[in-house]
Amino acid sequence: MKRVLSFVLCLLTVFSIMAMPMSAFAAGKQAAPKIKVVLNTTSDGFTISWNKVAKANKYRVYRSTDQKTWATVATTSNLSCVDTKVESGKTYYYKAKTLAANSLSVSNNSNIVKKEYAARPYMGRIIVMKKGCARVNWYPVVGAKYYEVQRKGPDGKWTKLGVATGTTYNDKKATGYPDTKYQYRIRCLAADKATYISGFSIATDIYTCVAVNTAACREKADNSSKKLATFKSNDKIAVIGKSGNYYKCVTPAGKIGYVAKNNMSLSGEIASVKRANGETWSNPYAVDLRAYLPDAEFSITFANASAKHNPAKESLYAPVPLLTTETAKKLKVAYEIFEEKGYRMKIYDAYRPLQAQYDLWEALTKTHNWKRLSQFLADPQKGGSFHQGGWAVDMSLIDKATGKELKMPTDMHEFGKNMDDPILNHVGYAKHFSVNPNWTSEEAKNVALMSEVMQEAGFELLQTEWWHFQVPTRYRGSAMQNTEAVKQDLMLDTVKYK
Repeated sequence: MKRVLSFVLCLLTVFSIMAMPMSAFAAGKQAAPKIKVVLNTTSDGFTISWNKVAKANKYRVYRSTDQKTWATVATTSNLSCVDTKVESGKTYYYKAKTLAANSLSVSNNSNIVKKEYAARPYMGRIIVMKKGCARVNWYPVVGAKYYEVQRKGPDGKWTKLGVATGTTYNDKKATGYPDTKYQYRIRCLAADKATYISGFSIATDIYTCVAVNTAACREKADNSSKKLATFKSNDKIAVIGKSGNYYKCVTPAGKIGYVAKNNMSLSGEIASVKRANGETWSNPYAVDLRAYLPDAEFSITFANASAKHNPAKESLYAPVPLLTTETAKKLKVAYEIFEEKGYRMKIYDAYRPLQAQYDLWEALTKTHNWKRLSQFLADPQKGGSFHQGGWAVDMSLIDKATGKELKMPTDMHEFGKNMDDPILNHVGYAKHFSVNPNWTSEEAKNVALMSEVMQEAGFELLQTEWWHFQVPTRYRGSAMQNTEAVKQDLMLDTVKYK
C-alpha cells in the first residue's frame, strides 16, 4: 500500500510540474538583469551595460526597431557590449536575459531601453566674417532635429554656445580673433533640444565634390566591396580624404566610404587666385577674371557691405571674380567684341559661394514673398544658381569714349523694397525674351547690344534679369561649389587681395 501511495504522489508531482509555465523556472532561478544604454562616442554606436546576476553563466543582449522583431546583439560573459551596427536617423530598443551553461534563458527579460541615434556631424571650414564673428558650418545629419555648438578658447575648456536648427551658427563673441585661437565642435540633439544623440564632430579638412553621373560609394577603395550608398548625378558629396583613385566620402547616413574620382567633378585642388604676397595657386577649373580681362572693371556687389543693393549689408565673400575655364573663355570672346565696339565690361558678380546664396535668400525673404522671390533669386535649398558653379556672370557695359556706364533698365541687382515695388516690373524681359514695354528706347537698345554679343559668344539669357548671362550646362552648380578653393580663398575676408 505504501508503494502505491508513493507512486501516486510521484505522478501528481510530475503532472504539477508539467503544468507550470517555463517562465516560472526562469523567474524562480535568476533575477533579470537591469541594463543601461549610453552613446559610445568612440566607436559611433551604443554601449549596453548591466548589473551582475548571481549564478548567471552568460548574458544575451537583443535589439529591435519596432519592439516586435528582436535580433541578438551579443552573447557574452562580460557585463557590457558595444553595438556599432546602427544607422543614423533610427530609433532602437534594447533588452537582455541571463543564460545557463547550456545557453538556455534562465531569467525574464530585462527592462527595455529606447535610444535615438544620429551620426556625428562633419564640419566645414570655419568662416571669419569679421573681427569678433565666426560662422561655423557643418553638413546635415539624417535624424538630427537640432545641433549643439561648442567652442574651446585659450583656457582649454569647451563651452556650449547655443543650439541651431540649420547647419550654420554665427559665433558673435569670438572677440579675441585673430590673436586668440578658437576651436569648435558640433553634436546632434533630439527634439527636446537637450538629449544628445551623436558624438561630437571630428575636426578634419572637408570639401565638397559633386557627382557627374551615378556613383557607388563602397566600403573600401575598390570596385567590388560592399556598396554603402549610391549618389545620383549632381548630388553633393562630402569628401574628407583621398585613397589612390578614390575619394574618401561621407554618406548621408554618416558612414565612411569611397567613390571613384572619375565620378566626381573636382580634384579638390586650390583655385587660381593670386594673393597679396604674389603667390599664385592654380586649378584648371577656375580663372581669375582680373588677369584674364585686363581692361574690364570689377565691382562685386555682395562682397561690398556698403553696396546699395546688397541686402545682407555685410561682405559675403572676398571680391575675387572667378569663373570656370570654359565660361571665362566664352566671356573673353565677348570681351574682345565689346572692346572693338568701344565698350568695356563691368563685372558685378561671377562665382558666388552657396553660403552667400543662403545669406542673400535669408535677407530678402524678410521683405519679399519667398515664392515670388524665387523668380529672381535661385533658392539655395534647391541647389542655388549657375553662379554657384562658376558658370554665370552679372555685368553691364561702360562707354570707353565717355567713361560712363550705359543706361540700363534698373540698377544692378535692384530687387526693390518688397515684391510690390514697381521696379520689379523693369528687371526682366517680356515673354520669349522680347523687349520689356517698361523699358525706355535707350534702355532697350543697350540691353539688346549686350545680350546679342553675349549670345554670340555662347551665353544664355535669363528671362528675369537683364544683367545675368550663363553658359548652358547640365551640371549647374557643380564646377566650383564649396571646394577647398572657395573655403580657403573666397570666404575669408581676412585674406588680402590685389
